[in-house]
This record gives sequence, structure tokens and C-alpha cells, in this order.
Amino acid sequence: MEEKYSKLRENNGYYVEPMGVLDIDCRQHDICYVKCREQFSYSELEKYNCMVRCDDTLMNTSKNIQHDPNSSS
Repeated sequence: MEEKYSKLRENNGYYVEPMGVLDIDCRQHDICYVKCREQFSYSELEKYNCMVRCDDTLMNTSKNIQHDPNSSS
């Protein structure tokens, strides 16, 4: 079962605060996917293209993870 992201849950401790750069990037990636599903529910192709952009963003932003002292890598 797929969990839907909800901004309401962010304010009540449902989601744990990110720990380090990679965790922040992954959270943004998850939120990006949710937005793609919501915005492009009418078109699988548009949704796919949106998700590819999310993936590209995660790949680009996570390149600096090795410099994050909170990272275990």
C-alpha cells in the first residue's frame, strides 16, 4: 500500500526530522513524487516525465553527500 504524503503530518511529529543531507534530499524526492501523482493523474506519460525530473534532481543534489558529516557513507 502506498502512503500518501500529507503536509498536515509534518507539523505533529508524524515524520521524523531528516538526519543529514541525503535524508533531506530523499524527503524532497518523496514529496516530488507525490506532487507528480497529484498533478498528472490524467496522464501516465506526464507523470512518468515528472518523476524522471524528480529522480534527476535527487541524483544531482545527492552528489555532495560524501561531504555531509551526518552521512554514514
